[in-house]
Amino acid sequence: MNRDVMYVDVEDKTLVISVDNVGAVGLKEKDVIKSSYQDIGYFCCRTVLIENITANSKPLSLHVTNFCGDNWNLILEGINQAQEELGINLEVNGSTESNFKMIQSGIGITCVGILTKKRKKINYIEYAVIGSPLVGSEVLENKNSIISLSEIKTLTELDFVSEVLAVGSKGIKEEFRYFSNADIKCELDILKSGGPSTSVIVSYDSSYREELKDKFGNLYHPIEIY
Repeated sequence: MNRDVMYVDVEDKTLVISVDNVGAVGLKEKDVIKSSYQDIGYFCCRTVLIENITANSKPLSLHVTNFCGDNWNLILEGINQAQEELGINLEVNGSTESNFKMIQSGIGITCVGILTKKRKKINYIEYAVIGSPLVGSEVLENKNSIISLSEIKTLTELDFVSEVLAVGSKGIKEEFRYFSNADIKCELDILKSGGPSTSVIVSYDSSYREELKDKFGNLYHPIEIY
């Protein structure tokens, strides 16, 4: 089973491509969820960056498909906010649908990165969710339950963490199948959509359990395999 990224070998390098989209969220009359275009840009960009860096990739560029009309600069503000949290400054380009007026808002963002390192191997693996799965208006109302981009970067740099996998719309249970087909339990709803990657699954060395719990506090939720 593959992650939610595409790997493309080019000569002696491997490109890592991640993509996400947001639809019916914005400030148009027919939008289901009302949200600023800065937030739309931020959370969509956040998702593709998470998927890219957790695949052990260095992001290189961002490409935006815009169906929000003349709101490019506002979307870009959100994209830049996400980049600032990671301490990066990527090339950004894109295309706006300007021939026809859309009745709902929508954007898509693709991130292209380059694979920089292999998966870390550890002997005694445990699993946990960091953050909580949230979707729609919950994302804006429960920001303290969302793992931040800087915290995700920290996870990828910890020697005792093997892999970090973003939880998307399929939920924790389905995303966990990347690691194992075993049945799992968690204090969180494992079937709930994770929306714009508000949580991640981590595999880590069990001897560092307390250190991981201390580092992430209430965001830490253990996964039990049965």
